[in-house]
Amino acid sequence: MKANLKNALCIACISALFSTCSFAAPKVFTEKGETNMSAAFDGKKDTRWTSSTAIRSNMFITFDFGSEKTVGAMIFDLETSSGDFPNTFDVYAGESADTLEKVNAMSALSDKSAIVYFPKPITARMFKIQATSDKNPNWWSIHEAKFEEQPLENIGAKVVTAKGTDSMALAFDDNVDSRWTTKEMMKNGMFVTIDLPAKRNTSKIIVNLGSSPNDFPNKFEIFTGDSADTATDKAEFDVARSANTITITFKEPVDAKAYKFVCLEGSPKYWWTFHEVSFE
Repeated sequence: MKANLKNALCIACISALFSTCSFAAPKVFTEKGETNMSAAFDGKKDTRWTSSTAIRSNMFITFDFGSEKTVGAMIFDLETSSGDFPNTFDVYAGESADTLEKVNAMSALSDKSAIVYFPKPITARMFKIQATSDKNPNWWSIHEAKFEEQPLENIGAKVVTAKGTDSMALAFDDNVDSRWTTKEMMKNGMFVTIDLPAKRNTSKIIVNLGSSPNDFPNKFEIFTGDSADTATDKAEFDVARSANTITITFKEPVDAKAYKFVCLEGSPKYWWTFHEVSFE
């Protein structure tokens, strides 16, 4: 399955998370042979591995762990190398370079990070990412790489707006520097529905606005349901705001899969943005 970074239903974690990676740094190969990618496993965001040439179709990176590893997500920090990752690519896994098979992968991209994850964790020795389109003049760069045994919680969440359905992965990647945003000014009646992978009982929603402290409605309603189409049950809640955090506490716990936010007070200056969101 071809993964499109901008549109696929699905990024790099904060520095502390990289230091806890459970995998030893793998050997790395490209179409030119084995390459030294130690800079992507040194815990320093100001160093990087790069291809030193523009991304071309069929360019690839293969991670060889030397023995079988179970991987649920591959997380890449792009830091100052904005856009230095293929827009489209295929993912392969297997026991050797000769036995790699294409696998179902999903993905998401922000300016500073990229994540590739699997619907179900895959156990294999090698994992290969192969570009399927050119991206000139961007090089392929990785400042830090991390491999998770399980996908991050709610990483497969979708967001539904009047424009359609998109991935909400950027708001569940444990990286406050990435974000999901409407890319348009907030308007009265605008809605954002977060459709989680599974139904859950929620007492509190915490929205981290990161570097976008004004990118959230001053007044809003929340409707809940078992899907984006049936999120019609109006919820009662209290709101506490700090400099860049909004804490929504429901007066009664809500058992739902979809949470629809409806803007009651628009803004001519600000988009609607979620850097991180958690359900508790």
